[in-house]
Formats: sequence, C-alpha cells, structure tokens
Amino acid sequence: MAKINGKCREVMDKTEWVAITSLGSDGPHMVGTWGDYIRSMSVKDDEVITIPARRYNKTEENLKENGHVELLTASKQVRGSHALGGKGAGSPEKENSKLKENSPTRQRENSRGPGVRW
Repeated sequence: MAKINGKCREVMDKTEWVAITSLGSDGPHMVGTWGDYIRSMSVKDDEVITIPARRYNKTEENLKENGHVELLTASKQVRGSHALGGKGAGSPEKENSKLKENSPTRQRENSRGPGVRW
C-alpha cells in the first residue's frame, strides 16, 4: 500500500472535497465527500483512509466486486509545482480497496443512524 506523505498528505489535510471513483461491470461511478468528513476520521498510519459514505450503494457494490478505487483531492492552500503562479495542488491516488463489513469504525458509525456506509 502506498504511503500518504509529503505534498499528497498536505493536500489531503487541506482539501475542501474528495472525488471517489469506483469501477463496476457497467463502467466507472463517481461520488464525492467533503474533506472535513475525511479529516474527522483521520488517515491511519499514513496508509488507510476512512471515508464516511452515506448512501454510496453503487460504490459499495463496486468495491465488493473488485476493490478498484481512485481518489482526487485538491486545495488552493497548498503550493503546487505546475499551476500558474504555483497556487493550488491536486493529488490523484489509485489503489485497491477493501470494504470492511464489520470493522469497529463501521460499527461505531452505523450506530449514528441508518444508511451510513463505510
């Protein structure tokens, strides 16, 4: 698993939003979430990102099928190297993912109400 560090970690810590793309038999599927939601869960050991995903039924289905996921984060607060004037940076990430059905985090968040997905 790739480590989340350097510019990538800085962007993740300051991103306003995260685009999440999964791949199913019928093609790609994209959803989004706010950066604050991810930061509230944190990044564990610079490797595991926990994303609260309420009602992301298609994403969940796709992850069970093949585990392919791509994240796109961006922030104007992080100095980039290729943007005009060096303002802003993005960080695409592509990894295989595992959906944890009964993890302690999922159990805790499921107690918050119906429809919460992890």
